[in-house]
Amino acid sequence: MMHTSRNPTRRAMLRGSLAAVALGAGRSARADNATDVTVAVSSTSFVLAGVKIAIGAGLFARHGVNPRIVVMDSGNAAMAALISGSSQFAVAGPGEMLAARARRQGVVVVANLYRGLAGSMVLAKSVAEKSGVSPSAPLADRLRVLEGLLIAEPSATSALLVPVRAAATQAGVKVRFVYMAQPAMLSALESGAVHAMVASSPFWGAGVLKGTGVLWINGPGSELPAAVSPTSSSCI
Repeated sequence: MMHTSRNPTRRAMLRGSLAAVALGAGRSARADNATDVTVAVSSTSFVLAGVKIAIGAGLFARHGVNPRIVVMDSGNAAMAALISGSSQFAVAGPGEMLAARARRQGVVVVANLYRGLAGSMVLAKSVAEKSGVSPSAPLADRLRVLEGLLIAEPSATSALLVPVRAAATQAGVKVRFVYMAQPAMLSALESGAVHAMVASSPFWGAGVLKGTGVLWINGPGSELPAAVSPTSSSCI
């Protein structure tokens, strides 16, 4: 869509604000008759912001739905909650959905939440300094630094893992992965239990701000080759 206004951003924000007010006004009228549903989510990363904004704007209430957000350890756990009937919706990666469909589970994608790679890699500052490679060096050089390192990822089917593994394989680099919830990754990086972590914002940003690690691969910045980058990192 093309805007002719000299300030399209401000106009778009104004329209969004007015829409939120209008939807919020209609929320109370419908909330009493809303159907309660549980939404299992993989983490509280910024990818979930769209869902929270929709709740605050009354979009769910407008359609007679009252969502309850339950935070799980990973997309795998969120999908397990969906399959078991503990939740009616799950926020996870396409990998978890495809794995469930391969097992003939009756799940469908109803909305995409993030296009592209939502996660970034943070390398322990000590490892980066020892390597002598700059965080702004060509990607091939940065990938070679990962040889033999232990990298924290959310799960074996995470949309944050596959692109990193594929890029490393293409570069002839062998890395090891360990799986843990994103909020636990920073402590593992600080203690030296892992050499790097791949997570969505704000989790990876905390490591950089504390000086524990350096931003090594910027996922949203499209630093990985397009051939290994996902079309979607998160969906409902």
